[in-house]
Amino acid sequence: NKIVTEILDNAERHSHMGEQKGIWYVAGFMARQESTIPSDSGFWHDCHISFINLGDTVAQTVKRTQRVEIRNDLENYIDRHSKAPQTSDTLATVYAMQDGVSSLPEGAGGRGMMEMVEMSNQLGRTHDPGHQPAITVISGRSCIQFSGPYKGWYDLSGGGGNRVQSFNVHKSLDFPPDPDYVFDLDHAYPGTIVTLRFSLDHEALTGK
Repeated sequence: NKIVTEILDNAERHSHMGEQKGIWYVAGFMARQESTIPSDSGFWHDCHISFINLGDTVAQTVKRTQRVEIRNDLENYIDRHSKAPQTSDTLATVYAMQDGVSSLPEGAGGRGMMEMVEMSNQLGRTHDPGHQPAITVISGRSCIQFSGPYKGWYDLSGGGGNRVQSFNVHKSLDFPPDPDYVFDLDHAYPGTIVTLRFSLDHEALTGK
């Protein structure tokens, strides 16, 4: 409840800056699927949730931050990867996903995206490759996919630091993101869509 409420609060605040009453929608469903593993006689519940808001994109929001340290770090990140296949808006969207990045002048927030990533990975934890959790963010022309090798996050501080997902095998924002998981779309969406999917197996549902 806390995470969903924070997501909707962000949708209201960021999609209509100034009045903080942007337009948002949320939808979801759960589908029961029989297991495809021969040795498993159980079933899965595949959960799908989408959050949609109309208005400013993630890149537009983070690029106009009044926080000097965030603005300088963002500009340095984009400059470092000026030869990457992604546009500056898509790079800015990746940067905005990281813990501690907030456009708010008082520096509050900036942890909601990684909270959702952590939640989906905890709920959907499984060794079955066909039921791995995934999150996709579409904002403007930018598409970011928390899936496959980049479905989670890491903390290079050894514990307790900011959660990071750079979308590359180097696990560093000094390298550009993988274009198979971070790319530009042919057409722009006028706002932001966040979708997540995770699966609950029958053991989780029965408390075993």
